[in-house]
Amino acid sequence: MNNQLIIELLNCSKFFIVILDKTMHIKFINDTLAERLGFAEKTELLNRCWLDFIPDVDAENIKAVHYSILYGESNTYNEVSNNLKRKDGVEFMVQWFNTVLNHDSECTFSFGMPKKENDETSVEKVRENFRSRIESDKTMIRSLKQYISTSQHKLDATCDMEI
Repeated sequence: MNNQLIIELLNCSKFFIVILDKTMHIKFINDTLAERLGFAEKTELLNRCWLDFIPDVDAENIKAVHYSILYGESNTYNEVSNNLKRKDGVEFMVQWFNTVLNHDSECTFSFGMPKKENDETSVEKVRENFRSRIESDKTMIRSLKQYISTSQHKLDATCDMEI
């Protein structure tokens, strides 16, 4: 699968997806998260510091979480919830699942979904919600693969007729 297709698939996902470099600058953000943060163009967010979107009271904690994930000191923060701050200042909570993208690139990959404040939902319920969203994304990917396959067959048939 080529990189452009992977990027398009990540952009279509219903999950919030962000990749941060070791200095916490945004290297990738999908359309879903960019829109929720109040930005029409995700390019406005690239290379901005992720801490710009974290409420001040949580900034030091989130920085510590980022470096803990990045340098593999602990698996404690593979799942974490925190507030994000929209462009207009409104805050919303997100349940994140985090990992190191690639040990050589020193980036973290996080995907998440909105979570209601003070939501005491069980971890299993959160995981079920993630599974549901993943199935939705898988359905979209299968549809895209089918479309690409069908389009390729039509293109091949057209090319065969021209020969």
